Amino acid sequence: MKNNLIATMMFLIVALSITVACNSSNTDSNQLNSNQNQKNDTTKYPIDILDSNGENVRIYEKPEKIIVLDSAAVEILFAIGQGDKIVGTHSFVTHPEEAKQIPKVGDAFSINIEKIIEQEPDLVYIFFNKFAEDLNKNQLKVLYIKTLENDFSNISDQILMWGKITGNQDSAIQLSEKFQDQIENIQSKINYQSESPKIFIDTTDLWTSGPNTLMGEVLELLNLSNIAHDISGYAQLNPEIIIERNPDFIITPNPSTFKNNPAFQEISAVKNNKIFTLQSDALSVPGPRFPEGINELASLIYPDW
Repeated sequence: MKNNLIATMMFLIVALSITVACNSSNTDSNQLNSNQNQKNDTTKYPIDILDSNGENVRIYEKPEKIIVLDSAAVEILFAIGQGDKIVGTHSFVTHPEEAKQIPKVGDAFSINIEKIIEQEPDLVYIFFNKFAEDLNKNQLKVLYIKTLENDFSNISDQILMWGKITGNQDSAIQLSEKFQDQIENIQSKINYQSESPKIFIDTTDLWTSGPNTLMGEVLELLNLSNIAHDISGYAQLNPEIIIERNPDFIITPNPSTFKNNPAFQEISAVKNNKIFTLQSDALSVPGPRFPEGINELASLIYPDW
């Protein structure tokens, strides 16, 4: 369990995904749908937001001071012009540049309750429920929405949710529509009738993502054949499996893992020098920049992209 959590967080930090591995529930889908906004810029408080435990969290007035322990939520808030409401976040936040100046009150594995209390937040947003008990004990308003594990179309719903929470719905609607347009544009460029190139996504140390993940869905969108098609969530592949399945492309933060290992020299990706490193972390954060990450990956695979 600990290895899965560590691998997942490395996926968030290094380059390519994302999150804790498991299947999304019907509750999560209903939660995102119920948190969508009306097309106006005035939120009438109080509002109820359905959390990932299936419970309504009532927000009585527009929050002016928000602790955001989730990278995607930080990016969304800045993108809709509400970044100044963030008074604390975790140490893995890297985007936008202004977010680096926000006080750090924790990381992926721990939080500093004292620092959070010092900020006197109106709302504390968390993606990992282990923090909720300590926060609730200190009479803090907590909203737990777990990081998206699959179905990246739900990113649009989370954008709308933040528009509703902050009373800035027009900007959220515009951003959500832009996100959807970008995904549709990507779909329009793919020839799904052509043969699917085989690909291995190495997050680090041969850990990779299966089909029921955000990255798995990205590969499907791009008509790429994931050699880890038979794993659930995230797993570390045996080198023999990688050799046997012979990927045409390898995406990794450490190309030397494959280039310098004699055992991998007969793999097509190694022989044809098709080992790439993503330069952006956009695919590791399920937020507004996610389509940028998809486009970067596509450009490495398809020369005419």
